[in-house]
Amino acid sequence: MNEPAIWTEREIQNEDNSWQCGPLQATFRTVENELWVAFAQSATQADPDWQRWALKKPPEKLQFLPCFPDLPVVVKPETTFRLMPNITTRIYVRVPLWVRLLINNEVLIEQPIIPLGKTWFGDFLSGTLCYWITSAIRPVITADPGRPYLAICPIEITNRSDEELLVEKISLHVDGLSLFESEGQLWSNLMKIRYRGTKQVSEIKVDSKPDLKQKSLRLITPARENSGRGFSAKTFASLKEIPGIEFFWRQT
Repeated sequence: MNEPAIWTEREIQNEDNSWQCGPLQATFRTVENELWVAFAQSATQADPDWQRWALKKPPEKLQFLPCFPDLPVVVKPETTFRLMPNITTRIYVRVPLWVRLLINNEVLIEQPIIPLGKTWFGDFLSGTLCYWITSAIRPVITADPGRPYLAICPIEITNRSDEELLVEKISLHVDGLSLFESEGQLWSNLMKIRYRGTKQVSEIKVDSKPDLKQKSLRLITPARENSGRGFSAKTFASLKEIPGIEFFWRQT
């Protein structure tokens, strides 16, 4: 099966052209040798805010590709859970996507499909700015091609410490994740996280694929960053541990 029809090249007709994914609508046109694009979260929004690019010649096609947000995503489970020492579990998280516009494989702009609030993850000296969401983290998950703006991220967590791990917030470093299409659903690579205790950072490894066994699989968008053999980063935090300004949770 091909990727969802929204993730494709669109021919630019002489009149206004439109593209929509979930709540986000894009209108695009050419004016002489310029490309004009306007985004709106509602089809009824008046007076679009046009963004313009002057080009050598008017483009014939505009490509729309999904991508992960440009910052890590902190996930708050709807229901917290505990992981006992020396136990490994597999969970699945739905993460909201952005759209990337390209002409001749050149990136013009990226736009969130769903607006996300921001928070600070970690302490004030070594923390980082992140987006945040709530998600119904599950040990099993069902594909949902009807919401192409959400990607399923499989995560394998291993508790290598001698203490119980209470999972209240997870920081996902989505810049190392690619997007794959399988039977109309977008998936990320499998991310493997080894928790080593509250005073240590986690060991993180990103597999080359989502680990979907026999299902058809096709790469749609490569990762922003190549994580190589792996990296270390703070991944888990309690609700009282993050001092950041939390604007709102986005339910997925």
